This record gives sequence, structure tokens and C-alpha cells, in this order.
Amino acid sequence: MPELTVCGVVVKSHGLKGQVIIHFYQLIQQPRFLTIALADGNSVPYRITLFKPHQKEWLVAFEGLNTVTDVGILIKRNVLIDPQFLKPTNAVSRIGYQCFDKTYGFFGIVSKEIKNQNAQWFEIEPGNRIIPQIQDWIKSIDASAKTIHFELPEGILNL
Repeated sequence: MPELTVCGVVVKSHGLKGQVIIHFYQLIQQPRFLTIALADGNSVPYRITLFKPHQKEWLVAFEGLNTVTDVGILIKRNVLIDPQFLKPTNAVSRIGYQCFDKTYGFFGIVSKEIKNQNAQWFEIEPGNRIIPQIQDWIKSIDASAKTIHFELPEGILNL
């Protein structure tokens, strides 16, 4: 049996027919099975009979689990998957990177990355600063040193 990796968590049951809502931590390709880590330490594979998006989560049904009672033991349990079903991602996290500006020097550490369809920002602590990821402002990123060197417009760190 291949080594499995945690890919999500069963959030809650949905409806009366044994369906559950799963929050996935990473993108996955539609598998035929998901494995659930139960409270007793055992991991049980379940055949998927329904797998579809539901708001920001996934609505999933498993073969043989047809009632709310059947899925009760799955709630708040980790979901495991064969890594071959994980979708590759080119995204590189910059959380934890130290931030330096040409004029101000060190000004904080990336605590969060915010992304939407139109723009991307770094949230910098301390100070709860939001810095847009504008290529003209980023002079270099050193992944081995975990640093980002900016050339920010004058006064932006004082906002």
C-alpha cells in the first residue's frame, strides 16, 4: 500500500443521505477512494460515489454510508490520499521571509500571502502592513536566505 498524505479534513455531515463536506488543504485530482483516519488510530479507505464542489468545500458521498449516523464517526477526521492524486502546484510560499527595503532596511516578516484574481499582497508583521506584490518594487528574492529585498515608494511604510 502506498504511503498516504493528509490532504484535508471532514468538516461536517450534509443532508440526510450520508454526504459529508470536506475541506481540502491542497488541490487534488478526482480520486476513486479517500482514506479517513479514525479516532481509534485506524485508517479506512472509502469508495467515492459523489464528489462535487460545494461553496468553497467539496460535497462527498461514500459507498455504503447512507445516513447521518453512518458518517458521524468521520466528522473532524483527517482525510488521506495517495500522493499521485495531488495536483502539482508551482506556488511557492514566501511566509516567514524577512523583508528589507533599500532605504529603511529590515521592516518585518511575511506572515500571510493574500491572493485574488486581480492582485497579490504580502501581510507583514509587526505592524500588520499590507504590501502589494508589484514586480517593480521587488528587487530580489533569495529563497535560501528567505529574504525579500524591496525598493518601496517613499513613505509607504508610514501608512
